[in-house]
Amino acid sequence: MNIHIIIVTYNGAEWIRKCIDSLLHSTVAVKIKVIDNLSTDNTVKILEQEYPAVDLLKSEINLGFGKANNLLMRNAMADGADYVFLLNQDAWVNEDTIAGLIDIQVRNPEYGIISPMHLNGKGDSLDYNFARYCNEDDCPGILADIFLDHKKDVYPIDTVNAALWLMSRDCLTKVGLFDPVFPHYGEDTDYLRRVKKFNVKVGLSPKFCGYHDRDYRPSSVKRDRVIRHLSLLCELKDVNRSFMSAILFTIILSMKFTAEDLFKGKYEMVWTNITGLFTLFFKIPEVKRLRKICSVPGAYL
Repeated sequence: MNIHIIIVTYNGAEWIRKCIDSLLHSTVAVKIKVIDNLSTDNTVKILEQEYPAVDLLKSEINLGFGKANNLLMRNAMADGADYVFLLNQDAWVNEDTIAGLIDIQVRNPEYGIISPMHLNGKGDSLDYNFARYCNEDDCPGILADIFLDHKKDVYPIDTVNAALWLMSRDCLTKVGLFDPVFPHYGEDTDYLRRVKKFNVKVGLSPKFCGYHDRDYRPSSVKRDRVIRHLSLLCELKDVNRSFMSAILFTIILSMKFTAEDLFKGKYEMVWTNITGLFTLFFKIPEVKRLRKICSVPGAYL
């Protein structure tokens, strides 16, 4: 079985040993592919000196998360990969996680993406963002079944971030790659909506877990503005809605954000909402073009 692990690094020296070591102990053989986005710390040095078996590609520019992943996913497909496992540089897995997820996918081929449970870096709690969508509304039955020890292999879910994704070749063939319009943030949300359009299922397995060490990330106005803009772009690009419906939902989401920001006293974000919405509307021809591309099987392959 041809399994490619794809990792995008950028100043990841703090975590890269844990990440790679976990893969070297995997119970199934994997090909580890890393693309570095012009790190300025010791990430590349660690990989070159300590992990000669890792296939390392050093980008001359920071491609961002989506484009960098696309490059290696495209290479994996050309190399005949049966599965691609996307893994963040600040994430790692148990030795049986990848093999277990593949076994589940083989028995449930309708699932194009399967993710394990996401724990925090200490392994003593769920990852804080993962916990927001691992609930009875977004993943019906999972919490009750875990509590009652009636866990199924996999549960359908609409949203799970791309820190730990097992993707089948069939999924990549049907849906394609990330839309490169998203430099960082939003690319996984957009991709999951495209997965839905092609009737491919996304699953979460409570029988296996991975670790995502990101509690260190402070909030900042600059980062919040980027995420807010990309959230609106995801709404406008949603290929499961007509374009007029997508415009309406984008306006509604912007108004919701504005009301929440006013209530919380985040006045600097109110202007971000207004200018972001108008900026997107000036780009409507480009967004329509992207929607058309992403409605075709195998986009960006």
